[in-house]
Amino acid sequence: MDCSSVEICKFYKTRPKHSVLYIKREPSDFIVQEIDSDGNPCLCDGLIDEEKFYESKNLIENLPTKLDKSERNEFYKKVAYYPFVKITTVENQFKKEQTSYDFYIFTLKKINLTTNDAIGKLSSLLGISYKNFQVSGNKDKRAITYQTVGVKVEFEKLYCLSVELLKKMSDVKEVNDFCLNKHKFEVTDCNIEIYNIRKGNYIKMGSHSGNKFTITLKNTKIEELHDSNFFINYFGLQRFGKSLNNHNVGQAVIKKDFEKAIDIIFDENNNSQQEMFLSKTHRFIDYYRKKGKSSKWIFLKMNRDSQMLYLHAYQSFIFNKQINDIDFMQINHNLEVDLVSADHKFCKGGKRLAVEEIKELKFYPDEEDVVVEFILNKSAYATMALREITGCEILDY
Repeated sequence: MDCSSVEICKFYKTRPKHSVLYIKREPSDFIVQEIDSDGNPCLCDGLIDEEKFYESKNLIENLPTKLDKSERNEFYKKVAYYPFVKITTVENQFKKEQTSYDFYIFTLKKINLTTNDAIGKLSSLLGISYKNFQVSGNKDKRAITYQTVGVKVEFEKLYCLSVELLKKMSDVKEVNDFCLNKHKFEVTDCNIEIYNIRKGNYIKMGSHSGNKFTITLKNTKIEELHDSNFFINYFGLQRFGKSLNNHNVGQAVIKKDFEKAIDIIFDENNNSQQEMFLSKTHRFIDYYRKKGKSSKWIFLKMNRDSQMLYLHAYQSFIFNKQINDIDFMQINHNLEVDLVSADHKFCKGGKRLAVEEIKELKFYPDEEDVVVEFILNKSAYATMALREITGCEILDY
């Protein structure tokens, strides 16, 4: 796979080794923890925080009076861990409602699943529309990832499901008996777990601050790695699809050459070895072509995420190409490069840093391997940071 075909060409300071390093032999080789806006990584240290549960319960039983707005906000945070009473403010006074139906946030742990697939499983199990779930960003598929998810639901339902999922995934023997007989779930091999359930605010896309990565590099020695602080902020290979062709589709759409766009998508998906999603795409195009629908009609009938995928890949390709013209020996680390805009609702433009920082970089020996740990800002690609750290092109197994 030629990285230069999507304009990934330079290294920031590392001397390239002109070799390839493969990662993600197992999902456990690539661990991602989302970091919230306060700088806290997602953890899985319990289904609920029992200490805070009882603290919240005590506060609700002894409601304060005459709090100003900032004090009320702090109070709501403190009572978020007791689910069976809903607190509201009416004319500056707290009101209690005996209900557990509210907006909850929790840590979702998933293994070898896309974020969309994991949310789809939760949607099916809880009987809640997929559209009602909120996340701040999508996480890697072939990995173990932790991220915050939000949904409006009864606490009992969410808690009972979290127990059943934990029983499937772990050798769990004891859990707190909150309402366990109220809801029953038939859970198969889901590869998901739910932790740290509490009430919270609605989640906006991109509201997290970054991600913490713990990555195992096979058959690697610490002395082969570089203690890098910065890397070129390329969009990574995964942005461009398995055949590194998504940007060509996006370019064709921008030029309103929908026939070319659909031809590229169709040819790329005409492969029985591709994933189920891809074969569905092939069948979708084939079905409507036989119905006599135009290529433009077919593309615009594709789901919103697919359309965005291709347009954003085109933006990414142009960005990668632009930053190759930068002299990185004299660059200001705060330099932002424009994202191309076009006459399309999914191609509005914006700005992106040309160079990103690698924070809290650590190396740990692990027999014949090395574990690399670091933190990146949101939207930065771990594979591009690894590229600078190793001097190698980074590909998945």
